[in-house]
Amino acid sequence: LRYSEQLAALSWLPGRAPLEMGRCRRQRALQLWQQGHRQEALNLQNQLLSSPAAFPRDRQRLMAWQQSLRQQAMEQFQRGQLEPAIQTLALMGEDHRGDGTALGDEFRQIWDRNRLQLERASRLSHKARWWEALDALNRIDHPWWKTKSVAVRRRVNQGIERLKGAEREHDAHGQLPHTVPVARLDAAVQ
Repeated sequence: LRYSEQLAALSWLPGRAPLEMGRCRRQRALQLWQQGHRQEALNLQNQLLSSPAAFPRDRQRLMAWQQSLRQQAMEQFQRGQLEPAIQTLALMGEDHRGDGTALGDEFRQIWDRNRLQLERASRLSHKARWWEALDALNRIDHPWWKTKSVAVRRRVNQGIERLKGAEREHDAHGQLPHTVPVARLDAAVQ
């Protein structure tokens, strides 16, 4: 720890050493946080929490800082900045866990799922499989990927409109000899 020498200098204080060391850690952690040195501030705050000088407000401060970092990561992720979001989460160890339960793991899963749906929609639209492509596009739930899929969605919607136009032409063939007039059909049903 860089600050261990400064904290060691306080060891001469009889009886009050843990409290004074806690006060120094508390102040230094807050200073580091305000200066933007998030990792160092979190480390120092965690050290404070594991010392006898910790107060309940110290845990509350750590939780507030972690919530702030989660919020920042969420905003980055929503803007399509996956890697910066993962780096922000790494400050708290939330970037990856072996069991896949970290927030960073969840971000990656959402990202990959949306990327694959867009790739699938694009492939299907090039094969004129409009309804399947539309289904893939409708499964995209991330704002950045929705924006990225606008061109494919436009192409799919145009393809679907062409299909509907062809169906209208097919249905608008007029009265055929085997067509029963509506009045006669209604009378037969009655």
